[in-house]
Amino acid sequence: MARSLEASRVLAVLDDTLTALRLLSFVTTEVLDTAEQLRDLLGEDLVNILATHRELIAASKNNIGSEPLCTSTWQLTRMLQSSQTASRLQMLHTDRSMAMLQAVNFFERVQKRLTTTVEEDASNREFYEESAEDLARAEIHAVTCDATSLKHNIEVEASGTRGSDHDSYLGDHMNVSKELAAARATLAKLSQDNKEAEAALRKAKKRAAQDVEAVIGEYDGDVGSKESEYQTALADYNEA
Repeated sequence: MARSLEASRVLAVLDDTLTALRLLSFVTTEVLDTAEQLRDLLGEDLVNILATHRELIAASKNNIGSEPLCTSTWQLTRMLQSSQTASRLQMLHTDRSMAMLQAVNFFERVQKRLTTTVEEDASNREFYEESAEDLARAEIHAVTCDATSLKHNIEVEASGTRGSDHDSYLGDHMNVSKELAAARATLAKLSQDNKEAEAALRKAKKRAAQDVEAVIGEYDGDVGSKESEYQTALADYNEA
């Protein structure tokens, strides 16, 4: 009987502590800094104690163990538990402290353990172990599926890249072939033009040589004729 009463007291203290922690978790720095602006929402009494608590925090210079700050925290907790407007703090949607949330979570787990029988605790442990195993299997399956999908995507992408590279190669090869054929055609035309020009030059050279020979022949003929006339005239002169 004594143990049962003691256990009940422990649970009552734990419930009271957990309730206080939950309420205090909503008293964020933002709430303290804007306490006066929340007067219509929270009421005069709660706002006053919030403002006082804010001033004590500033004065304590983060010495959370100071007696005035501890007393203020106790008073604030009692006010939150008794105030009908304290629940409205949840409407503000402020970012609660991670440390406070961890503390709340810890005491919730302690409360659950204390209010659970040995059989229920064993069953819960088995359930959690099975759940953890199922979760691990699900994660492994998800990772396997992701790996398979990634491999497939890589293969598809690689295949597409190979096809694209092949098409690009064929296009480049065709362009180069066209350019090479055009260059060869140009070279052949230039070669033919050079041959024709060379033949024309040879003909012109031959014609020029013939013309020179003709001129020389005419010159020789004229000189010979003049020489003959000179000799005839000289002979006539000598006879006279």
